[in-house]
Amino acid sequence: MLVGPDGRGHRCTRGAGARSRGGRPWSREQNGRCPRHSGGEPPPRPPAGERCTAWPVCARSRFGGGGGAVCLLDALSQESGPPAAVTVFEPSDRLWRGRPYQRDADCILVNLPSRAMSVRAGDTRHFDRWLADRRRQTGALREVSPFDVAAFPPRAVFGDYLESVAQQSVARLDERGGKVRLVRERSVRAAPAAGGAVLTTERGTRHEADRVVLCIGAGVPDDGFGLDGPEPGFVPDPYPVARTLAGIDPQHTVAVLGTGLTAVDVALALRAGGHQGPVFLLSRHGVLPAVRQQPVVHTLRHFTCFSQEAPAFRPVRNGSWERSREAAELPSCLS
Repeated sequence: MLVGPDGRGHRCTRGAGARSRGGRPWSREQNGRCPRHSGGEPPPRPPAGERCTAWPVCARSRFGGGGGAVCLLDALSQESGPPAAVTVFEPSDRLWRGRPYQRDADCILVNLPSRAMSVRAGDTRHFDRWLADRRRQTGALREVSPFDVAAFPPRAVFGDYLESVAQQSVARLDERGGKVRLVRERSVRAAPAAGGAVLTTERGTRHEADRVVLCIGAGVPDDGFGLDGPEPGFVPDPYPVARTLAGIDPQHTVAVLGTGLTAVDVALALRAGGHQGPVFLLSRHGVLPAVRQQPVVHTLRHFTCFSQEAPAFRPVRNGSWERSREAAELPSCLS
């Protein structure tokens, strides 16, 4: 994310446009200083008992328009003094969703329970409430049991959530004077400048910024084995699976490199698409992802006796046998 000035000189107001004492701009930056002030006297604070309603002189911009950008937009829109302007650089068609949560098959689920997927800091149930509202709106009112897979909604649904939060955040910022500008270009260079930075896009456009925040995500998988080439048969990035796996012959053998969550997504997508050929998950360690589910409180009410491996007898002198001490100390139901 990049932060850039919008060219406006906001001043402290008392109700309807009155200026602060001395008529100088008021900034809510830390220690009362704006990043544009380099060692000079900080702007005066409003008189005691009077509330400053002006926005900071400085604005913000960002690299990337995915989930990380949505988290930041949501937080900025709820600040008492949001930035005057925010510029978001996102060249792809997956605005606000990012690569992981683009529109895809419903069998591709999020990796964590919904209670752990909130984008709002300090509000862990934000996504859960959004899901509940969505179920009410669509008529899906059934209760979700502790073992229900609906606790892990499809990634595309989480992408819908990100889009919804982003749109609401942009609207809140706009209502309070903070403008969000979207640049559909890739920023390829950032250089320090007086009071901030200058960013250059792939088309040569320059953007000034007071602050730069990187929200670039994890990127695409690396072709560490050099398998990509002119010959068909290799899929370097399986997402979206609805498109990348659609051309695989259902009778062909499929080898998946790795046994992590992406491999599980591929296997689920192939199964949902009716694939009938063998599917191999190849890994040097052979460990599948841990099961992630909601914990269930359970009180033990019944105890079933079971046999425990313990030598019932052991050999003694003269070729005779006697009951072992371990077996003798076990309860009768365990021996």
